[in-house]
Amino acid sequence: MQLQRYSDGPSFLEAAADYLYHDEVINGVLIGVADRTHEHTAAGYTPYLATITQSGQFHLVAVMTPPHRLLLNAESVHQSEALGALVEDLRGDRRTVPGVTGPVQVAEAFASSWRQAETFAVERSMEMMVFELRNVMQPEAVSGEPRLAEDSDLDLLSDWIDSFNREVRQNPRPDRNELRRSVFRRIERQELLLWEDEGRPVSLAGRSRPSPRGAAIDIVRTPAEFRRQGYASACVAELSQRILDEGKQFVTLFTDVANPTPNHIYQQIGYQPRGEFVQLDFV
Repeated sequence: MQLQRYSDGPSFLEAAADYLYHDEVINGVLIGVADRTHEHTAAGYTPYLATITQSGQFHLVAVMTPPHRLLLNAESVHQSEALGALVEDLRGDRRTVPGVTGPVQVAEAFASSWRQAETFAVERSMEMMVFELRNVMQPEAVSGEPRLAEDSDLDLLSDWIDSFNREVRQNPRPDRNELRRSVFRRIERQELLLWEDEGRPVSLAGRSRPSPRGAAIDIVRTPAEFRRQGYASACVAELSQRILDEGKQFVTLFTDVANPTPNHIYQQIGYQPRGEFVQLDFV
């Protein structure tokens, strides 16, 4: 087996294109994070990007942008051998791995292999389902209308997204100044859509991780006082339709398996389950 490291996202994406883009839904997070590793490099971190191949066939892809978890996917054939090679390279490079995110079997196998050389606890921070949508089924009779977020929404959306990050157990969470800068950039890129009712924002959906054929909904936030009125469904449906109208073939999103409400809501809009993922933290 041959492990190859890459110095930047574009070279990684080019080398692994056939593997990654064969299933953009399952590999969407890997593609999206690799595409923006320059932001982490600019912040002073050194991303880790690697592939493992044998006879020209890809068996594993991995991306890590410190201080965040390792992201990976691997083929079931030779998975154990490929994970062993990955662990050996990470340790040889003296990398700290705070956790791992990936398809359940792959992530759990990596955690088991990583633990062989040191003692730590593994916390299952979240079990997730990735969904795919190709046709939107619009919800009926939801009061209000959509609008893109504006600069004047910066403080409100910073609060909402901070709450969202806590709910999804993002680790680590950005500090307030970093969060505001990120939200400001997303407003400028027109990635954040608000649902507004009677002149007040009541729900938020955000888009990210564009790939050749798709894009992702990565944030959905409705404050507790505005829930159960269809706002999230309407906001997500509207943003999903806008993505499809731009020419994308599909939209993806992740949900917390432990929370049945959004899983049901998104399926009513047209999202279909594609695969189970897990976030594991090493503590």
